[in-house]
Amino acid sequence: MSTLNATLFSLAAGAAPLDDNSLRTCVGAARDAAAVTACELKAQAELRARIAQSSAAILNRLDARQRVVFERNTTAWEAYLVSETTLLDLTLAKRRDGLGSSLRPGAITQLYEARDRQLLEHLHNLSFSGDAGDSHTR
Repeated sequence: MSTLNATLFSLAAGAAPLDDNSLRTCVGAARDAAAVTACELKAQAELRARIAQSSAAILNRLDARQRVVFERNTTAWEAYLVSETTLLDLTLAKRRDGLGSSLRPGAITQLYEARDRQLLEHLHNLSFSGDAGDSHTR
């Protein structure tokens, strides 16, 4: 894990860093599609927990007005997740090779990974600010 990633992970409300290769290792050891799906679902659960921890850490660094902005962002991301999952279900079902259902868990994991990275970047940015409310939002 890079030093930057380790620093960002430590900012997430004291969350223990996850091994970047844990999903890859799990998938590599999987014997069948069901085992791969189990690996993806475990990774998603870990990512949801990290997203919740990062969100709490971000909220702790914002004033009331800024929290409203963050909460709107969270609501928008949740709507995006639902919309993207719905579209994935539609497009993966259209695959002629029949792999759609086995690809779905990995595609959803990628959505959670993207949100996790976004929140860690926001935490990193906030680590350069002073007390809650010092920075201004638009």
